[in-house]
Amino acid sequence: MAVLAVSLAVLSGCGGGGGDGDAPPVDGQGFVTAETHRLPVTVAAGGEVEDAVSGARFLFPEGASGTLQLTRLSGTPPPPLSQGVGWRIEFDGAQPVEVVLEGAFDGRAAWPSVHAWSELGAAAIDDGRGTGPRWIPVPLRMLPGDRVAFELNARSAAGTATALRAGTAAAAPAARDYWISKLDKNSSEVDRRVARGLQAADYIDRYVAELPTPLADTFRANAARRPLSWSEDGSWYKGFSYLPFRRYSPRMAVELDLFALAHELSHYLTHMSVGDDVYERLESQKYAEKHGVLDVVGRGAINEDLAFFIEFYLQGKGGNYDLFDAPTVYLRGRKQGVDVPAHEGFTAAMLASLVRPATVIPSLDNPGHSVDVPVVGLSYRDVFAIMARGATDVDTLRRHIEERLDADGRARFRINLQRLGWRYWAGLRVVDAGGAPVGDAEVRIVSRAGGSEYTAEAGRTSADGTMTLFFVYPGDSTIVVTRSGETLEGRITIDPDRPTHQRISLGDVQVQPLAPFPTLREVCASFTYTTVTAITRIYDGPFTRVECVTPPSAKLLSWSGGSFSVRDGDVYVEGQYSQAFEMLNGVKARRPLSGRYAKVPPPFEIHLSEVPRVKGSALVRFRYEGNAAAGRYNLLYQPEDDCTGGFCEARAVHEIDAASVSFWVTFGN
Repeated sequence: MAVLAVSLAVLSGCGGGGGDGDAPPVDGQGFVTAETHRLPVTVAAGGEVEDAVSGARFLFPEGASGTLQLTRLSGTPPPPLSQGVGWRIEFDGAQPVEVVLEGAFDGRAAWPSVHAWSELGAAAIDDGRGTGPRWIPVPLRMLPGDRVAFELNARSAAGTATALRAGTAAAAPAARDYWISKLDKNSSEVDRRVARGLQAADYIDRYVAELPTPLADTFRANAARRPLSWSEDGSWYKGFSYLPFRRYSPRMAVELDLFALAHELSHYLTHMSVGDDVYERLESQKYAEKHGVLDVVGRGAINEDLAFFIEFYLQGKGGNYDLFDAPTVYLRGRKQGVDVPAHEGFTAAMLASLVRPATVIPSLDNPGHSVDVPVVGLSYRDVFAIMARGATDVDTLRRHIEERLDADGRARFRINLQRLGWRYWAGLRVVDAGGAPVGDAEVRIVSRAGGSEYTAEAGRTSADGTMTLFFVYPGDSTIVVTRSGETLEGRITIDPDRPTHQRISLGDVQVQPLAPFPTLREVCASFTYTTVTAITRIYDGPFTRVECVTPPSAKLLSWSGGSFSVRDGDVYVEGQYSQAFEMLNGVKARRPLSGRYAKVPPPFEIHLSEVPRVKGSALVRFRYEGNAAAGRYNLLYQPEDDCTGGFCEARAVHEIDAASVSFWVTFGN
């Protein structure tokens, strides 16, 4: 490594605070300039120049040919650290410049830092100070031997040598003002910074341990590119620098009370998980200079919410709120007449609903009351993997969640969304299958998931069948209409991409008589019998059989009022269901027989009547057996041929043991 030592008159000191009046402020920011000196530079790639005046060493990763100009700042805006010195550093070459300080970040040596006075620009800012000028830590990299290289934007030429070779043009960056500091390793300031680093490392380890292995590997690879630079001036995270093109440069500000550490670090964790391209879009999302939970930021701004959710995982609060209790702690304060998913904080509550174990949450609209919700049942690992897919708006994130879930899971998820306020104001007219209005009828809007039914709202149609609803589920839901003891059902579908605060006209919504059960699983008979051969009249048995008629496709079940039927090729089932008496008035089922038959036998048939429903069954099952079946069945069954005598002889059922019979019909619900 080539080193050029330059000895000039010693001009050291500790600047800071206001000026001493011997030079006018620069740009109205409170900068006061003092002495200036110049250093000629001609070094190869990796060469260093030592400045005897400031005591600094400058490193040129790509080599350099030009002149460094250093101006001591005798006055600056309030500096980021009480110890240090301010310098204005300019370089007329085209190559990148770094300043090298000895030190370490683990308490073994002095704590080095370099801040630049600059516009913060695009960043996740949570201190209300906006993007205007402030002291910003510069990107760094670790060198061997407890040395740290800090990247300077001191060039006056366009871009780096690499950019110039690629033909990339860029505007000449302005001269930069820097605060260069080294904190004594034995000071409490260093102790507090080491404690911050240890806490941050713990958070990172816990988060990475929750990631699926491929994602954890991606995280580590992203993080290994460059260390995180820290500051204590405010609360923000910034992932990139632009010199002039985008460069990965993670920097963060957290005050030493560590109040905002989990949140700001969560932006960094998001960045390492989603990658640079996605995080650049997240970082560019527009938030007000002072923003917070329930501010209206639009559906296209979710960067803060992603951090809220990770923060919630790390320390049980997101944005200083319990996200499991979102209806109570903040969503009740949502802006009225505003699209609910557009509020800051809603997306975090949506993500929390995926891992929430409770089946009851506070009501959003009725303080002191609660509402039932289904458990979605995802883990934090599942949700972090969904987030890592790179959604940058709430609608895309919602779709990524739904793609992870099965049909029942999607229903569970959308019920939770409705309970959190993602619901719709809609006008409609209820009509029957013939198009006639269903007037003066009770109406419920429900969604079914996990074998349970969840009601969004209830109301009544007017005489002409019209009504207005205010709490309709996003996506698909069921409208249940009760009229004169008859139950009718229909479907309502609302695109969740639509804003929640605008009235929707659903037009005519058709309802039809309720299908009591959507699928027919089987019609079965179990019985013990004896046989007789057709020619030799040999009696045999007893034998026990279980024979079932199972439809090839559950989708083939059709209803007409209380009558149902399945017809699919050689399989046939029909029957009548009495809802009032919870009974199958009649069932006929038929299917072909197979086995050892010399001639094709007649089909197996079951004829049943007055079959009662079995209460408490996990499935919807109708059953009778033994003596209770007397007179309620007709069984048409031909046993397999008797082939024991060297030839096959047809057999028939001689007698069925009445005490052995059991018949059941099973529906899916």
